[in-house]
Amino acid sequence: MYVAMDPIETFTERILPLKNKLLRVAFGIVRQVEEAEDIVQEVMMKIWDKRNEWLNLSNCEGYCMAMVRNMSIDFLRRKKSPLVSLNEAQLLSTKDENMLEKMSNKEAVATIQQAMQLLPEKQFLSLQLREVEGKSYTEIAAMLNMTNEQVKVNIHRARNSLRRQLIK
Repeated sequence: MYVAMDPIETFTERILPLKNKLLRVAFGIVRQVEEAEDIVQEVMMKIWDKRNEWLNLSNCEGYCMAMVRNMSIDFLRRKKSPLVSLNEAQLLSTKDENMLEKMSNKEAVATIQQAMQLLPEKQFLSLQLREVEGKSYTEIAAMLNMTNEQVKVNIHRARNSLRRQLIK
């Protein structure tokens, strides 16, 4: 990461603009707005504290995303909450659906969420970043510190696992 002479300028121009992305990632994992905001705020403070190390960063966004991901997972582990994904609003976005369709979609979301909870962590995160966040394989690889091939394998395995779970 290129760092200007003034760390305040660098922080406001290169790191603060990532805030909304970081919030989406944190919320996608912890599913609580206040907790996601707290996690992002803590990450921002930690990044500021490490301003002397910014010259060593090759991928600032990936570094920030990894910190948010790790802190979010740590939060869930402390709370012993299951990892969940997929916002019900994404599946219930059509306004003119009748009540039966809505109930069916809610059941489908619950089934998918249960199946996703059974996925290994890297498969879950890879699939969530790809399908929910719309990230590219390259972006996911940078965020999760993997190769593109590992990301593709994790997503493939996650999809196959979900398919098997949903067929049952």
